[in-house]
Amino acid sequence: QSLDPEIPAILAGHVTVSQATTSSEQSMMLGRDHVLLKSAVTLPQLDYVALGHIHKHQILGMLPHVVYAGSLQRIDFGEENDDKGYCVVELDPSRLQGDRMTSFEFKQVEPRRFLTIDVKVDASDDNPTDAVVSAIQRHYVDDAIVRLRISMPVTQKAHLSDGDIQEALSPAHFVASISHEITERPRTRLAGAYGRGLSPQQALRRYLDSRQTAPDRADALQQRADELIAEQGAE
Repeated sequence: QSLDPEIPAILAGHVTVSQATTSSEQSMMLGRDHVLLKSAVTLPQLDYVALGHIHKHQILGMLPHVVYAGSLQRIDFGEENDDKGYCVVELDPSRLQGDRMTSFEFKQVEPRRFLTIDVKVDASDDNPTDAVVSAIQRHYVDDAIVRLRISMPVTQKAHLSDGDIQEALSPAHFVASISHEITERPRTRLAGAYGRGLSPQQALRRYLDSRQTAPDRADALQQRADELIAEQGAE
């Protein structure tokens, strides 16, 4: 109410306004922010509302324009596909209060690239490393910040060559992470194995093999089992 109606008025605020959308990563960081209702900043006395704090560019209102310009750079993978830039606004002081904006334009810039590569390796792939490298080569990784997510059965994990994968990613500016999601684990049904003709020692050996136990440890466990069975028989 104290604003001079003869002078253009711009509100600039580094705040969170209701109805603003964020990246998933940023949403977690904004949990304790005080949130203003959009009606608190959409006032007829204002000619433009320039907001910061939310990284995603968006227009929340038109009379007046309530705008988050957004960050000039991408900060995390939640912003991987977000356009980045700045706003150019022109006001005409000779026009009436609340109607002075004559032009608005969002100018895009070239921000750092974030790139997520998802690869699914099948159990039937003869060379899982080649499958991953081929997937990487289908993307333009040069100078990007990259995360690689590999989904595969556990039987293929030992056949991956980390060195070859790192080499394929070497043109990237930075490799943020290489993660492995195990989609299936082999299970050997051992319940009742002894009753189907396997001795306790044979059932134990089959179990250790299914768990891919190191040979030295498997031999030690087998020896200890033999000793326990012998002691039980002696009693």
